[in-house]
Amino acid sequence: MHQNKYSQKKQSRKARSKWGTVIARYSKDGEIVAWQVRYPHPTESGKRVQRQFKPWQELEARKWLEEEKYLVDLQHKGILTWTHPTLRKREAMQEDDKTKRDKVKFCDYVNWWEKNYRLPNGEDVAGGTRRNLHVDIGHFMPFFENLLLTEITPMIIKEWYDAPHCEGPWAFRRSCMRLKSVLESATKAGLDGSASLLQFNPFIFHIPPAPRSSRIDIPPVTPHELRILAESMPTYTRLSVFFPL
Repeated sequence: MHQNKYSQKKQSRKARSKWGTVIARYSKDGEIVAWQVRYPHPTESGKRVQRQFKPWQELEARKWLEEEKYLVDLQHKGILTWTHPTLRKREAMQEDDKTKRDKVKFCDYVNWWEKNYRLPNGEDVAGGTRRNLHVDIGHFMPFFENLLLTEITPMIIKEWYDAPHCEGPWAFRRSCMRLKSVLESATKAGLDGSASLLQFNPFIFHIPPAPRSSRIDIPPVTPHELRILAESMPTYTRLSVFFPL
């Protein structure tokens, strides 16, 4: 039977080998639109593994088939366990993402956290609160800023925690709370579904208690002291001394 020019062209571009095929796919106009590679599934009889390449990727398609044959041969020889190319690609992407996560600098993450900090109700923080937030971060940033996020361990935090804090007990308490919140945030998955940057929060220490107010140590005014104070006041304001009572 006579074959038209298109059929002859199509047949000539179909490359078969002893193992697997690289097949050109054509449009209605006779232009190559893709290269389809197929080979027998090595562990499930009757099934095939396939992948499609762009029209200009014929060499990549043939190279991929050769690489797959090598992996399948290793499977048959018991040297390694073959996995589907789709699964391999997914695992490679996950490993690449993990590598990127492991390289996140602490200072970069804190800057991102501070920029995106919101109140519990989701509202943005006011100017004064944001300034206080920046000050609190400034108390611990110099100690950790040169570390990667994944390098921060409880031991390193303890070194900072136990060191002298000239900023005072109130500021130290707030900086502990901020640091714990930053690291806790890093243990959460991203809104885009990305994995967390940390497996657990390394800030495992107690938040320092609020310092005792100096007003608590002031003894109450005695009746005698109150009477002396009233007598020293002008007559028209003398009664005001007793109003708080």
